[in-house]
Amino acid sequence: MGFKRIYSTPRFLLKSEDGSGEVNRFAVIISTNAVKKSVRRHFWRRQITEHVKHWPNFKKDFLIIVSPGIENANKKIVWSELEKARIALGE
Repeated sequence: MGFKRIYSTPRFLLKSEDGSGEVNRFAVIISTNAVKKSVRRHFWRRQITEHVKHWPNFKKDFLIIVSPGIENANKKIVWSELEKARIALGE
């Protein structure tokens, strides 16, 4: 099993595949190479998780890998990119 659909932006990489369950499942990976301070890593993980939990149920698994470019962005930019990714991968 591998992720078949990929959406890339300067701030993150989002991969999706058909899930084995009845609901969406999400994983957010933020390495220390992407964001140095743990406070900022937790901040971005909470922001991303809060945003994607409101997505419609596609019955898919999503993997979000955060890039170093996220530190140069604000929440509105990240949310708009996540919405574009949802449209591209979810449907």
